[in-house]
Amino acid sequence: MRRIFNSIKRSLVEQQIQSNTMRVILLLLISFSMLRHGTEATKIVSLNDNWILEQEIEAYVPNFRSVKKFNWEREIDSDNEAIKIENITIPSGIFTDLENAGITESILYGFNDRELRHYSYMNWIYSKSFIVTADDLNHEFVILTFHGLDTITKIILNDQLLGNTDNMFRRFKFGVKSFLIEGENKLAIHFESPVVAAKNIDETHINRTITPACPPDTYKGECHINLLRKMQASFAWDWGLAAPSMGIWKNVELELYDSLHFRDITYELNTFIPQPQSDGSSEIQVEETDQFWELDFIVHVEAGEANMTFEGVLIYELININGTHSMNFNVHTDQYGKAEIPINMKVNKNSVNLWWPNGYGDQQLYTFRARWEDLRVNGVNFYSRIFLVTEKEINVGFRTIELVQDLMENGLSFYFKVNGIPIFMKGSNWIPSHILPEKSANEDKIKELLQAARDAHMNMLRVWGGGVYESDYFYNLADKYGILIWQDMMFACAMYPTGDFLESVKYEIRDQIKRIQHHPSIALFATNNENEVALRQNWYDTKQFYKEFAEDYNVLYRTTIIGEIRKYDKKRTTLLSSPSNGNWNKDRDDYGISMDPQSAHFGDIHFYPMNTNSWNPTTFHTARFASEYGFQSYPQGWKEVTPENVTVMNLLNYRQHHPLNSTLITYLVQENINVNFESLNWEDQVYLSQLSQAIALKTETEVYRAGRGEFMYTMGALYWQLNDVWVAPSWSSIEYNGNFKIIQYWMESVFRPITLITQVRLLNKLTIYAVSDEIKVGPKPMSIKMNVYKWSGIEVIDTQSWTFEMKGNDVTLVDTIDLYKYMNDKGYDVYEYFMMFYLYEGSQNSSNAIAANFVFPGNYQYLKSMKDPNLTYEFTTNKCENEQHRISMTINIDSPALFVFIVLEHPEIKQYKLSKNGFIQVEPFITVQLTFSNPGCRSSIKADSLKIKTLNKFLM
Repeated sequence: MRRIFNSIKRSLVEQQIQSNTMRVILLLLISFSMLRHGTEATKIVSLNDNWILEQEIEAYVPNFRSVKKFNWEREIDSDNEAIKIENITIPSGIFTDLENAGITESILYGFNDRELRHYSYMNWIYSKSFIVTADDLNHEFVILTFHGLDTITKIILNDQLLGNTDNMFRRFKFGVKSFLIEGENKLAIHFESPVVAAKNIDETHINRTITPACPPDTYKGECHINLLRKMQASFAWDWGLAAPSMGIWKNVELELYDSLHFRDITYELNTFIPQPQSDGSSEIQVEETDQFWELDFIVHVEAGEANMTFEGVLIYELININGTHSMNFNVHTDQYGKAEIPINMKVNKNSVNLWWPNGYGDQQLYTFRARWEDLRVNGVNFYSRIFLVTEKEINVGFRTIELVQDLMENGLSFYFKVNGIPIFMKGSNWIPSHILPEKSANEDKIKELLQAARDAHMNMLRVWGGGVYESDYFYNLADKYGILIWQDMMFACAMYPTGDFLESVKYEIRDQIKRIQHHPSIALFATNNENEVALRQNWYDTKQFYKEFAEDYNVLYRTTIIGEIRKYDKKRTTLLSSPSNGNWNKDRDDYGISMDPQSAHFGDIHFYPMNTNSWNPTTFHTARFASEYGFQSYPQGWKEVTPENVTVMNLLNYRQHHPLNSTLITYLVQENINVNFESLNWEDQVYLSQLSQAIALKTETEVYRAGRGEFMYTMGALYWQLNDVWVAPSWSSIEYNGNFKIIQYWMESVFRPITLITQVRLLNKLTIYAVSDEIKVGPKPMSIKMNVYKWSGIEVIDTQSWTFEMKGNDVTLVDTIDLYKYMNDKGYDVYEYFMMFYLYEGSQNSSNAIAANFVFPGNYQYLKSMKDPNLTYEFTTNKCENEQHRISMTINIDSPALFVFIVLEHPEIKQYKLSKNGFIQVEPFITVQLTFSNPGCRSSIKADSLKIKTLNKFLM
């Protein structure tokens, strides 16, 4: 077909055929070629290759010496030869390029966040040459577009200043036709040290410091990140290193076109019911089959940087649904070369399927295509025609979403309705997948993490406000997997300036909302992370200037950010902060700041108990929506990042950034297990910290899931945090190398659509709940079996059963038992016996258990009769095919094995997955699957590659 097209094209062009019929044929062939082969009307010339990175030596010494450093000094040799690295491909940044060139190791290795910090105090230049042809310069618009520069730059094109940038979250574009020459052109981007730039900006704030000036010393970070529109975590956080990067973190492109260019498409989805027609003799009812979806699209177009008018034909369709539509249209761009084209479309509801969150139905997506053909297309030669046509596609999901905040007896509700169904939100908080922005869009890493979330039955992730607005791939995959996104704007844990800063923020919000608004996965926006509660509770010494900070808060978030969001998305809820009181407008001061942003009766909460036993469910209370909660643990992957002459504990303690160091981990372990935690080897500390995190997080999450039953009291649980940016103590459930901590394995059960919750609450009352997320089902016959065991054996000592009807999309309280009375009546010592509970559909004999849970009546420290389970294991299959290695192992015991923890230690296998881990085994034998990637099937795995721990050894 392509050869035929090219042959016809040459023939038509050579003969200069003028007939209208042949023009139409030619136009159709051109259109077909563009659609089939993905050619855009706008010629996009990628400038991502062959960059050079150079150290700007003149700025190095004075800038470095002007910076306050944390706890270390570094001597500077001014006679060193300036660094120069060639053949760089972007996206990239200085730490990536220094490592790739062999000049440094990874910033994630050892103490390199400290040892390589001086590179952040330098200024750097990225430069390249590129060729421009005479044909390129003949186009009406020649636009140089930078999709992401990190962060403070001066752009020089052919020795002329093109412009300056100060916001890594903005797209910057420049008309460069008058700057370019035919032949070789030279582009240079001068990056100023962000550390120095932030310090210089701070010195302009004479009357008051925009707090916090610096992070806590334990962060080992840099100061004044809140004065820059840069990833806020890049100067360090309590879970992450300081990596004050500079670089070109997104694509650079030269755009060539002669008419309009489609940049973004947004849309609003509504239900449209036609007005019934009647002759007055009778009332006419509108059938459900006559109901429509009404889509109001806005195509955001650009045409250089000037006020112009374009005439053309707009062609649009929802592919394979409602045919192709076209209309003549005049487009008038503003003085910035921008315009909006409205499109209204109605789609019969019966012709499309709904989009549902993960676990509730399919994620059906449809493609909307919009195309512009300038009227001049028939009056130019073939080559020029393609530059008068532009096209863009987006995915559309048909779904409604509403954040319900109705008046209740004691506060407001706070829950999401999707397609009219109340849905309990289960999930986690997402931080960038890498601390270096240029690596944060790695598709393999994003897919790996989102798949883990999906497989754990999560239906929502909160994109936290101290990172980045995520990549298009991230949101596309969230659409595909049915993972709703709570989208923070990128402001976190700080006060922020106003003045010129607001203008930069305004364009940032415009760019990002227009880019991501069309995704059905986006559930709501929040303007910041924890800034309202920080202001109210004086986290950063704002009390002296409270009035000024409160006024700044309103101008930034209410006026600027919410104002800009509503221009491009009028339907989604935008929260003033997280946590917040949502729509509750009482109990606010004169500046509109909530008196208690953490109230459990309104909005969402962030809850981190300290010096309380979080293994005990009575520590936690139901709230409307828990959007952050969590517990720290240690990761397993220390050997990969620890230098030979350094102990793991030395590096672990260095990387612990929590202001209280590891005291909360130690407290929680020692409160429940009779060990001296700090005297243990690092492997045992890793195990016990992960187990402690898992028990506490499971306990709190189950309190929230069971709390749903109290008049929709609690309707969301998003724990902190899903992922990590390095190997360090943190709140994550997945380690930086992709391996699951114990809690990630457990969350598959905790978040299961049908699950079982057993908790001992006040007065030793054992509550048994069955939880169902199933919709459109009536009461379902279910049963529960309780087996009683003794710690010294695996024989079932006693059983008890319950049958009941489980409500759909709700919580069913099955029973409440006075646990100690039950134990006393049976003659069971609470420290010598424990219970396992199993949930079945129908009768206990009809199927395998679909959920399980456990209850230990006595405190772990005083358990009796605990024995070594004499755990042994053997591989029953050990096979590698198509570079995927699968091992089945049988694990044998002769007494209960408590929280079996399996670790694969192999020099070539860094990442692996088990079918279960951290589990209780009461069966004589079970089978566990181990899988991992094995390139070329070269690596052999033997049974002694595994290390297995149980809690038994710490309790005997």
